[in-house]
Amino acid sequence: MLAGLREGGIDAHPVDPQEVDVAQLKAMGFQKVFIALHGRGGEDGTLQGMLELLGLPYTGSGVMASALSMDKLRSKLLWQGAGLPVAPWVALTRAEFEKGLSEEQKARISALGLPLIVKPSREGSSVGMTKVVEENALQGALSLAFQHDDEILIEKWLCGPEFTVAIVGEEILPSIRIQPAGTFYDL
Repeated sequence: MLAGLREGGIDAHPVDPQEVDVAQLKAMGFQKVFIALHGRGGEDGTLQGMLELLGLPYTGSGVMASALSMDKLRSKLLWQGAGLPVAPWVALTRAEFEKGLSEEQKARISALGLPLIVKPSREGSSVGMTKVVEENALQGALSLAFQHDDEILIEKWLCGPEFTVAIVGEEILPSIRIQPAGTFYDL
């Protein structure tokens, strides 16, 4: 990416936010930011909010869109509220899990059928995700997901092709089919 920016005539410099205090970017002479980060801190609205406070323009979605798109549960609720189809799902909190699932929760999960996908609500890509094909694997999948977030989703596994669609401003770009090398896409 860096080479491509430079080949395009952009005076680009790599900055790792784990090594450089992002709050100092403007003082260091940076005038804009090309975000090339993944997951928490990079695509969840946190960095975007800091850059807005600094008055530095950046690539990608704004604070609210980044925060909502990183939160799978809230995204799902928004889509559902807009009348879009969503996979059947059950949300669980860490407190519910640690207390022990109620019979109602167990029944709702069982009603989803197998296979299932268990995932943290707020993580990037496939971090903490597990495809569950046997009921006895569910507990381990829940434990793994809760290592990454206090809220998780258990969804019915959907078979079929996966697509991504970018939206730039008001323009919807052509869809791109994702063909994962493994069970699911893992950036």
